[in-house]
Amino acid sequence: MLLTAGTDLIAADEWCAGRLSDDVLLRIVREVPDELLDASGGEFPSAAAARLRYTEYLRERIRAPRAFVAEATAARTRRASEPPRSLRARR
Repeated sequence: MLLTAGTDLIAADEWCAGRLSDDVLLRIVREVPDELLDASGGEFPSAAAARLRYTEYLRERIRAPRAFVAEATAARTRRASEPPRSLRARR
C-alpha cells in the first residue's frame, strides 16, 4: 500500500528520525513497565539494564543510513516498473 500511496519516503524518514532525540528515546523507554522488562526470561539482570539496552538499540536503528528506507525506496522503484496489476473480486 505505501509503495504506491506514500510520498517522499526519504524526507519522511529524515523528519521522523530528527525528532527522536536521546531525550525522547529515554522518555519512551522509561514508560515501559518494569514488569514487562523483567519478563525478558533472564536476558537482562534488571529492568534498568533492559532499558539501557533497548535505548542503545533504538539509537542504532535511527542512525543513518536506515536500511528500511533504502529497501522501501528500491521496492517502490521495482513496483513502478511493473505493469499494472488487474484486481480480481473474490466471490
